[in-house]
Amino acid sequence: MDVNKSILVNNLNHSSKLDHFSDSSPINMPLSEFVDIFLKAATHSRNTVRAYRTAAGLFYKFMSYQYKDHLDELRWYPLVQSTIENRRTVWEFRGKAAVLRLITPQLIDEFVNWMEDGQPDEDGIPSMDGSLSASTINVRTRAIGTMLSIARREQLLTQEQIAQLNVRRFKRREKREKQHSGRRLTKNEAKLLRNAVIAEGNTRIELASDRSKRRAAYKTKRDLLLIDLMLFMGLRLEETCSIRYTDFSFDDGRWAVQVHGKGGTEVVLKLHNQVLESLNAWMNVCNEYFQGKSFVLGESNSPLLLNLRKGGHIVPERPIDLSLPWKIVTYYAKKAGIFDPKQNKRLSNHDLRRTAGRLAYEATGDIFKVQQMLRHANPETTMLYIGVKADYAGAAIDSIDLDD
Repeated sequence: MDVNKSILVNNLNHSSKLDHFSDSSPINMPLSEFVDIFLKAATHSRNTVRAYRTAAGLFYKFMSYQYKDHLDELRWYPLVQSTIENRRTVWEFRGKAAVLRLITPQLIDEFVNWMEDGQPDEDGIPSMDGSLSASTINVRTRAIGTMLSIARREQLLTQEQIAQLNVRRFKRREKREKQHSGRRLTKNEAKLLRNAVIAEGNTRIELASDRSKRRAAYKTKRDLLLIDLMLFMGLRLEETCSIRYTDFSFDDGRWAVQVHGKGGTEVVLKLHNQVLESLNAWMNVCNEYFQGKSFVLGESNSPLLLNLRKGGHIVPERPIDLSLPWKIVTYYAKKAGIFDPKQNKRLSNHDLRRTAGRLAYEATGDIFKVQQMLRHANPETTMLYIGVKADYAGAAIDSIDLDD
């Protein structure tokens, strides 16, 4: 249905006036077509496309409720409909790009307030599902600003709107070459890190009084297991800290652990022998400390990594705080002499995961096995992650040999 100028002017309490436009005018293009133009022009990556599409979907959803009665008359209400497919929101846009002529500074401000407050107003605008972080609100606000710049380029806004909204001309950002991020330890640096933890435990035992010698090395046993889970199995911080004894299972003669990953995904990973050794040492500590309570892999319903109080006392049923591992890794990295901010030699929890991927690639030469280990969506992400450039074609060509 073409936009009827008289309906818009008479029924919308809006300060700007619509100029006359023909059927072939850009203002008559479907709103869905304009959203596709916006996403194609403004974004490079799939993640950004999803984020910007969500921002547009929420904005037009909010706009639908603001102008419900008038959009009903144009048979455009609602401007967007959403469905859930494979745990992701799919947005379907309706109506025509002419609705962009209804955007005012006040509407933008109210949209931002809606995201911040998440409360329905007296007109019945639905609340947001939970509070949004400041960074998420900023991303979505910037997305709407970029959308308006695209609308200006496509001649969908009036000159009055451009001035009131302070819409800048659209300038496409050049796609930056992705750089290898983070740090990956060498084999020697990884050994130094582990040895620093072991040496710390021995020192604690030597300096402890006879009464507290038994508890002196409790912390280092836990810390070594924490580091080994990330260093030898490539686990993320949240995955490491959320492991419970019931997540372990014995299969085909080997222990494995069920990892609760990003986005609710779950995967079962075989335990590295070094991890199993550190795990047994920590389990022995817990069984010794909590006499009468047995910690058994696959059976005990307790967090694996527990908090400790001063003096080496273990806090039962309280998993290690997520803020501690960074401090733990930094502490031992300094002890090992592999941490020097002045030389850009910092070390984070995630760097241990990167190291696991890099060492696995150096041992196997198979980027796809490492991708599976790190649970990345594509091998390109894995290559950036571990800091290598893989030559799939070259590797395949070199593997062809007709000689017996």
